[in-house]
Amino acid sequence: MKKKLLYYGDTPNIGTGFGNVARHVLSRLADKYEITIFAINEFYTKDVGIPCKIINALPNSVNDPYGRQRFIDLTLRSGQTWDVWFLQNDIHFWYFLPELVYAIRGKGEDPHIFLYTVVDSPVNKIDIYNISVADVCGIPSQYGVNEIAKIQPEIEYKLRHVPHGIDSKEFYPLDDQTIRDIRKEKFGIGDNDYLLVNVNRNAARKDIPRTLLCFHYLKEQMGNVRLYLHMQTNEEKNKGYDLDRILRVNDGYFKDIATPVQFNADAGVPIHILNQVYNAADIVISTTLGEGFGLSCVEAMAAKALVMMPDNSSLSELMADGRGIPVRCGTTSSEWTILPQDPGFPRPLVNVKDFVQKAVKAINNFPTDMVERAHQWVTKELPWDKVVKLFEQGLEEIPAIKQAEGRIEL
Repeated sequence: MKKKLLYYGDTPNIGTGFGNVARHVLSRLADKYEITIFAINEFYTKDVGIPCKIINALPNSVNDPYGRQRFIDLTLRSGQTWDVWFLQNDIHFWYFLPELVYAIRGKGEDPHIFLYTVVDSPVNKIDIYNISVADVCGIPSQYGVNEIAKIQPEIEYKLRHVPHGIDSKEFYPLDDQTIRDIRKEKFGIGDNDYLLVNVNRNAARKDIPRTLLCFHYLKEQMGNVRLYLHMQTNEEKNKGYDLDRILRVNDGYFKDIATPVQFNADAGVPIHILNQVYNAADIVISTTLGEGFGLSCVEAMAAKALVMMPDNSSLSELMADGRGIPVRCGTTSSEWTILPQDPGFPRPLVNVKDFVQKAVKAINNFPTDMVERAHQWVTKELPWDKVVKLFEQGLEEIPAIKQAEGRIEL
């Protein structure tokens, strides 16, 4: 008989980093577990592609898109039990978890809890306390593991570096003629033009205005550069920006910048289209203020695109050993910012001058060896079949961790 697994997080049919993890991990665990998905953003009519039972976070009595109270009621009061909980969200999300877990254990239940969470900046001690009730905490970056262990070294034994994976059947290099056709037909890029691409959520943490600023100064030096922002152009409701308005009222300052038509960030685009976007780029860029992993970075590497991103958080380790161009950030007292309602610490802003200088250098002397090095690394170290084994290994280690903590295995 299969063990029962309860997954709480972004659903496998949504185009987010967490959704990507859910799709690849749960599909590979389906043979071993009877899966129930507590779905934060289920599209209701779209098949998740995995044999499972769906419980939607919405609608609920408090209109919480994450359905936290509904999840508490499900696990604590419904009479249903699961052998394994697989939880996935940001590290700042789990304020309710300790009280819930202690209440569950007080009933004599002790499910195996694997919590997968991201760290994109220095963390607060309360956030670490909240996740410490999990049996194993999978962290996509070594940066995140180090930040947690630095604050609370006594839980280091349950921290595991478990990166995102990559599927080389989804992201891969296209042939030169196909790339030329895509650049011409879909982006209007000529043979003597250069295309920078930013694939990100239009959210405050991604700092898209910094991308616009960097591109403006780059264009002053190189008139034949173009910028494509692969993102939803208006995400003000999610603390993002109205890029349509910004580009419209600053027409003349921001030139040769393209965005997708009728793009929805949750639905995304078919993966083969996203692969074309990466392939079309001369450089895949970002000016993010911090990443928990950096999915667009490794997807671009898999497509053999050059990446140039901020030298901060997890991106530093992804671009290490000459796999990408790290852009300096936080180099002066004025290159720091604090985001509204950000539970983290001050975040480093990209140094515009360094961005421009490195972009010009890369365009004039393209580092082919860097692209090849990155592609070899990502296809060797991050295939999903290899990464999912780290999830499975974490689950297998839970009984020993419970025993070490003096808890009885039920």
